[in-house]
Amino acid sequence: MGLVHRVITVQDLLEDFERKISKMVPEEKDYRMIVSQGSYICEAMLIVVIEDKGFTVDDQWMVRTDHESGGGDMTPLRFAWSNEDILPEECRYFVKHISVYRNQAVNDFCAIGFETAAAFAKAFDYFTLWFMDYLAKREIIDEESRRKLECRLFSLEYFLRKPSSGEGSLEGANKAITQVREEAVACVHQHPAASLESVLLQKLAETTKMLESLSMKVDRIEEQGERIEEQGTRIEEKVNEMQQQLMMLTEQIGFYQSLVQRQLEMASSDDEKERIMQAYADECAVRIVEQTKPGSENEIYELVKNELIESLGNAAWNKMEAASQTFLITAKVMFRHLENMDDIFDYSGVCVLVTKALEVEMDKRFYTEFLAYLDGKYYPDYSQYPTALVFHDRQPLSPEKFTMGNIAYVLCYIEDSRDTAARKMNNRQKLVEYCSACLFPGLTEAEILAKASDYAQDIETIRVSYRNPSAHTNELQKINAKECFDYVLDVEKVLKKMLDSFAF
Repeated sequence: MGLVHRVITVQDLLEDFERKISKMVPEEKDYRMIVSQGSYICEAMLIVVIEDKGFTVDDQWMVRTDHESGGGDMTPLRFAWSNEDILPEECRYFVKHISVYRNQAVNDFCAIGFETAAAFAKAFDYFTLWFMDYLAKREIIDEESRRKLECRLFSLEYFLRKPSSGEGSLEGANKAITQVREEAVACVHQHPAASLESVLLQKLAETTKMLESLSMKVDRIEEQGERIEEQGTRIEEKVNEMQQQLMMLTEQIGFYQSLVQRQLEMASSDDEKERIMQAYADECAVRIVEQTKPGSENEIYELVKNELIESLGNAAWNKMEAASQTFLITAKVMFRHLENMDDIFDYSGVCVLVTKALEVEMDKRFYTEFLAYLDGKYYPDYSQYPTALVFHDRQPLSPEKFTMGNIAYVLCYIEDSRDTAARKMNNRQKLVEYCSACLFPGLTEAEILAKASDYAQDIETIRVSYRNPSAHTNELQKINAKECFDYVLDVEKVLKKMLDSFAF
């Protein structure tokens, strides 16, 4: 993705941020969304700077670093504040602190109070203006694009402070950011030796110091009031904490969806779109599981786990990978919390987890184990391998290139128009051979092909109806998540049917 497209991503995120904060109310008690999403936008800005410095950032927003020297891929936030050549010292000071606050905002149950959010907002304003100044100096975008982007700027600090007096508006916030810039320019005029960049950096350092001095734990005590110590209300408190966490997650997923939609619009082929969808689903599934670990909800997780085992049966459950089991448990827990909240929430995360569990099980049997079987019999003659599992007959398809969309081809439900009649026949023969030896011993060729066709049809239905829509904002609501559960687990029990039929 080029730098111009990265800047367009920043613009999209600013617009989305604008819409979300306009819905905040003066009585707001927890400003975690401000910090988490504001930090996310800063991260998008950092990517522009990092790539402009010659480094590569992948689709998962990880900076590719020098593996030979012992380094590993890093997030833009960590890479920027730990690398002196990327940012001025004042910016690195700011980035280091917001990375800490962002992680606490997303992962902890501590509320972020108004003063902390306001200090962050002021620093965010200066960092945004510094970024705009950087774009202008480096001529990364043309003048017309720069004007369009500047039209999207608004003072987050202004907007946060004004609602308490009933005077807040996005129009006022847009004017306020202009005023902040004009004040910086005025400082330059008063001190001829100074530059706009140096003034903005000085202001950024000052506001970051304010941010550093504030403690979220103090905010939590001051703004959440007295702690309730009665045992009965503690359970309710834990549920509320989980719900707050899910609110943050749905906000994060919304950001991912905005980025994915932009990438899909620029994709040049169906294969590229499928890989984008796959990367989105992989990232979301991992983030959701990491940020909703059982912790205080062990009892709920155990209850849901037992319900799933009863529904699927011990035999099917024990054939599943641990990751698949975790995806399903988390999906059920997430759904139960969301259905007790407002119906406006996007249920994409739930469907991502359910479809990811199915995908893990299919990948195991129709990619990993299938390739292992072929390697044992035909390596290194890749012309004997099914075309859906090899790259131009030269080497096996790498794991990152094998997606949920490939499974229908492996199962010969969909045929590649580029394959010859001989290759298509070989694809079916190798599928039957593998399934007869490993997956469905005792079945005839006709029975194996019929079963493969049925399973591929189910997988395509799930991919198209639930996995793909999960990458689009507000396309999956409670009714869709319920349909996904019914199809995969509870009514049609597609996953149980498949697992029961497999030998392993």
